[in-house]
Amino acid sequence: MRRSAILTILALSLAACAEDPAPGPASGPAEPQVDQTRLGIYESTARELVRTEKIEWKKIVIVSKLCENAGGADGPAGCDDELSAPEQDELARRLADLGTPVTFVEDPTPLYDEDWMTGAPETIVLRLGTIAQSGDGVEVGASFGCGGLCGGGTTYVLEEKTDGWEVVGTTGTAWIA
Repeated sequence: MRRSAILTILALSLAACAEDPAPGPASGPAEPQVDQTRLGIYESTARELVRTEKIEWKKIVIVSKLCENAGGADGPAGCDDELSAPEQDELARRLADLGTPVTFVEDPTPLYDEDWMTGAPETIVLRLGTIAQSGDGVEVGASFGCGGLCGGGTTYVLEEKTDGWEVVGTTGTAWIA
């Protein structure tokens, strides 16, 4: 009796599995999901940084690691989050209207060569921070470097508007080079 109960359960389990369609080549891989709110916040912050200097950039580089102190002048710390590959693709697509190629790097240090330090600003490197709730909006530390004594950073305050996220101010200390 016990044996037939086990066989019945096994047969029912196999029948249930057989009815589930197996993904085939036509189904392809599932589209990666991205957090639209997070990307909206980073898009607005990146646009704010790019517009800080009135320069037509030849290249925009965004550091993929997201650091707690991204708005500060010190080296990066608390970089426990990062933009995933699908987020990078979507953010680059959203920023395409800037007319400048957007690329992502994990470590921008190799960019800081002699030309970077003494040449005309052509490349802007953006460092974005983690997102923190603040009242009706959010705060994001962020900074930019564009060579030599060209750069700055602070914590930006953003609010959600009907057409997306908007930088409405800054808070805390700011630095400029």
